[in-house]
Amino acid sequence: MIDKLFFVVLILNATGLFRFIAPQVGVSIGQVSLVLLVLNIFYLVAKIRYSKPLFLRVGMGGWLFVLLLWPLLTLLYAPSFDVREIGLLLYYFSLFFGSVVYTVSNGLGAMRRVMFVSLIVTIVGMPLSMMAPQYFEAVGALANARTVEQGRAIGFFMQPNRLAVAFGFLFIAWFALWKRKDSLLEVPVVMAFLFAMLITGSRIGILIAVITVALILTYSWRKRFASGRYLLKMSILIACLAGGIIGTRYYLSSKSDSVARREYDLIDRVETLLSFKLSHGSIKEDKSVQERMDAQAVYLSLVKSKPLLGHGFGSDIHYKKNGTITLSAHSTALTLAMEYGVLYPFVFGLLCISLYAKRSRRAVEKVFGTNSVVQFIAVLLFLFVVTGGTLDNRVFYVVFGMIFAAIYYPRYVFSCDETTGRICAYLPRRDISRRFAQRKISRKKLEPLASPEHGIAQNDKEVRE
Repeated sequence: MIDKLFFVVLILNATGLFRFIAPQVGVSIGQVSLVLLVLNIFYLVAKIRYSKPLFLRVGMGGWLFVLLLWPLLTLLYAPSFDVREIGLLLYYFSLFFGSVVYTVSNGLGAMRRVMFVSLIVTIVGMPLSMMAPQYFEAVGALANARTVEQGRAIGFFMQPNRLAVAFGFLFIAWFALWKRKDSLLEVPVVMAFLFAMLITGSRIGILIAVITVALILTYSWRKRFASGRYLLKMSILIACLAGGIIGTRYYLSSKSDSVARREYDLIDRVETLLSFKLSHGSIKEDKSVQERMDAQAVYLSLVKSKPLLGHGFGSDIHYKKNGTITLSAHSTALTLAMEYGVLYPFVFGLLCISLYAKRSRRAVEKVFGTNSVVQFIAVLLFLFVVTGGTLDNRVFYVVFGMIFAAIYYPRYVFSCDETTGRICAYLPRRDISRRFAQRKISRKKLEPLASPEHGIAQNDKEVRE
């Protein structure tokens, strides 16, 4: 029962539904977040059999320090004390850790259902927000959210860029767990992903899509280039992309005289993106880009004034309230360098790279059938540098929890070949409790997985445990 309740919690966080529904029933988003925080903690306490040993496991300490302890330590010299921001910090970490515990205790099959339902709900919200923009804008006004409609999809996340980022993370997670990647269905799935990103009109979104699809194709090229099926899929995909670009551009140009166009509306944005440009004119002349550069200059001056310690937790909000900062930096790395010091973004980046360096990564990606971990890290680091609010994105913590569990605790979510010790398939849910008990993870160090080419040298030792 407790797992079914947390399933709903994960869906609410991964779809933004609570942000859309709460204002309509007279409840603030802050109140909903408080309830969800209580549910997160309740779930972790109820699943203490899993949460306690996992909390003490190797790998968790670094992320605990970066996501929670380091920011809290800067409260000692922060310019203000914001209880709400502290609560959000606790909320994000509890959501991440709850996602880890849910994955380990229920298996990747359960997380596949979470990602599938979340993706469907998100996809449904996109056309709804385009067909009834006035209703979504009215809800956004109740939620004090800044919506940018102009014909673009905003979905239940109430903002095109947030929708694009969330959709990108959800697709990476769902595609990793999808079992039909070797079929021709992969072509329409990739095309649908690119089209969904396109109708958000988000430049960040289309770049996320390009990075993700390029890495998917790179993995397929390395593994199955000589396969006739792969060559057929590539040919179909290239033909569909070329036909889609040409057809869409022709359709939009034919409608240009009959549609009431507004500057920077969806039609203009799509035409610009289909022309392989990020701006109508020169990117240097883009007003929004210039405004962001001016804002980043302010952040850089604040970083230079306190480069090592930063200005403390919540200083970004504090300086915006007193007028020192008038526009966000649109760079999570720069914002956090201002708040926690220049070392923070470097440490965060090193922890992300450590996910890639884990010996278990290749074996995990082999079972997934795609380089999903590499996709997640590449998109995360890209967003960390060029967009703001990356660590305020709830979808990120849900997906990250699943990726983290698969990489750091593969023996609890995958079954293994008895002769070689290699992980080979998702572990059925009925076997998870038994495997978890056998491993005695609260006292023993997890044996690292060897590369898929060499098997598991420690297999006999693990059996004796």
